[in-house]
Amino acid sequence: MDLESINISRLLIEFKPLIHKTIHRLNIHPHHINYDDYFQELQMKLIQIYQSFDGDPLYNKEDRYKFTAYAGNGLYWRGIDLFKDKQFTSLPTMEDMQLEQLIEDSGSISEGSVYIEDFLTKAQVRLTESEYLLFLYLAEGKYTITEIAELMNVSRGTVYKRRAKIQKKLEDIKECLKP
Repeated sequence: MDLESINISRLLIEFKPLIHKTIHRLNIHPHHINYDDYFQELQMKLIQIYQSFDGDPLYNKEDRYKFTAYAGNGLYWRGIDLFKDKQFTSLPTMEDMQLEQLIEDSGSISEGSVYIEDFLTKAQVRLTESEYLLFLYLAEGKYTITEIAELMNVSRGTVYKRRAKIQKKLEDIKECLKP
């Protein structure tokens, strides 16, 4: 085994957490059907970034910090490109699953689910993307605060603060839910 192969193997081992963090940042969960494909694509991108990097992140601590930031951005943008290219199919979003479940439960769109759909539409307009995702996790009722914090890569305290902020933002539209 030559030195280059050893360095690439070491790179993939040492920067594996960066790849996982990037995949999580892209909101791709380990149970996603294409998780392994995304992981492999980002490993290849990491090797390309390493080969074009001016420095030695494996043996120089200062270069390692620079490389981590540089590679993190490069991996993230490669992940975005994969979404744009539609190279991989994605699973339905939580919002899609929630609305599909409402339709399945009622057999058809009933008057009550129309109110819920209207509320969700108004909530999505008022909330930021991360707030809306948190709102959906909370509404789903399947996750604990700790699990939500892990999924969103934030602390439990942040989840509580954001939940309070969401409640405040949606206070005046909760009347939409009443028939």
